[in-house]
Amino acid sequence: MSIRVSISGEGRVVKFYNLTQVGALEGIDIDIYDLNEESDIEEFFQRAEEFAETGEADILDNVMEGRGLDPEGIEEAVLTNPNGSEIDLEIDDMVLENLPLEQYVKRIKEGNIGDIIYIRSESGKATWDLSADYEGEEADPTNLKIAYFNCASQMDTYTLLQESFYEHLCDTLAVDFLTFENRKFELDDFIFEPIEVYGDLYVIKEDLQTHAKVIERISQNRRLIIGESEEI
Repeated sequence: MSIRVSISGEGRVVKFYNLTQVGALEGIDIDIYDLNEESDIEEFFQRAEEFAETGEADILDNVMEGRGLDPEGIEEAVLTNPNGSEIDLEIDDMVLENLPLEQYVKRIKEGNIGDIIYIRSESGKATWDLSADYEGEEADPTNLKIAYFNCASQMDTYTLLQESFYEHLCDTLAVDFLTFENRKFELDDFIFEPIEVYGDLYVIKEDLQTHAKVIERISQNRRLIIGESEEI
């Protein structure tokens, strides 16, 4: 037997592509581009977006994805018990567990200094359907634990400004990490309808003070790919 949870609302999906590694696979000569020139940045954007739109990029090993749900934009949250009864869930009744957002860029930072990173951030209507084994008749929803990307408690202002892509997932719920009495839920289905899509170009650099790898924005503004937002 199992319990099921379905949560719908305003979701965010962020994907990280190492374009230097992709370029090597696709036979694209990255070195011919001068990323100090607006025309070259524009062409790089177009190549990156074409590659992302085809879906080819998503099957590569070096692509990472983070997903979040705006806690203020939840439309429906329901727990279905093994006996078929349903309970409307309130996020305030669940236990919130801080989850380090940096885990999503750990592998990206394993790239080389100078590698170009394309970050595609999407927002829209999202639905998570999850299930977990449970032998009882009715589950206590207060035993649900949901992860939360609380950047303010884990990162300083300098980091958030320097690596600005964090803002896309900060303060969102990481529904994929939902648990019940230490049982991890399995994701049965994720439905996402993007309404706004932005693209950003970054480069892996070495922090001169800490000598750690950081991901620094190349483009001046986020590029709106889909949507009508006036955000820059």
